Amino acid sequence: RNAARLVLRNMAAVCARGEGSYRHVAALSLGVPLVKAGDLAFLMRRSDRAGAVARELVDSADGYVVVSPSSVVDAYCRRVGIDYAGLMGRFTRRLVDEGHHVVVLAHSFRPSSKPSRMNDVPVCREVISRSGVGDRVTPVLGDHPPTVLRALIGRARTLVTSRFHAMISGLATATPTVVVGWSHKYAEVMSGFEMQDFVLRFETIDDDVLWESYRTADSQDADLRARIASGLPAVTRQAEVNLDVIRDVLAANELA
Repeated sequence: RNAARLVLRNMAAVCARGEGSYRHVAALSLGVPLVKAGDLAFLMRRSDRAGAVARELVDSADGYVVVSPSSVVDAYCRRVGIDYAGLMGRFTRRLVDEGHHVVVLAHSFRPSSKPSRMNDVPVCREVISRSGVGDRVTPVLGDHPPTVLRALIGRARTLVTSRFHAMISGLATATPTVVVGWSHKYAEVMSGFEMQDFVLRFETIDDDVLWESYRTADSQDADLRARIASGLPAVTRQAEVNLDVIRDVLAANELA
């Protein structure tokens, strides 16, 4: 909070992503304009090239389930004695045993083999190893542009993730999405699509809770896709607020 005060009070304006973040920033009493806005990642444009690369990475005519773990949630789970990698591995095995094509996706990549907040590759590898069906899982663990990651998620039948911006890509492509999260920010965004029931707190997660949430999402595929698509225009407009604020600040500076 002290660091936030030092930095943010020097801004021309602050855009807070969601109601909870807005309250947190408002409590800092920065004395600068504060605006509620959506996540800018909703505005990322898809391209034909990204779609082609996604199809090269995962060739599946019957659809697939994307499992995208997070090193951040893994760390939170370790602190409270929850075996996150084991749980996600068992979930992956169950999907495979039921005949699903599973793609394990590292949404946040660093070339280092060391775990870090921005490197999901180690936890993805552990999930694959713990699943016991690694030879039947498609790993996508390389350094790929976000447009390709979104295209991969957009072709999935269902997304199960703990990575915030993987969730954003699921929603941006109207893909039924289940989230295991650690912060208010997940439910905050999902509620814009009436999808908050598919956000699971990491402290309460277990094999049955995760599986039932996935099965519910999968069984309601058409309804959830329509629900997400219905909410997308308003959420996209909220994301554009960021650009409106930037434009206004630049215009004011030009006049000055």
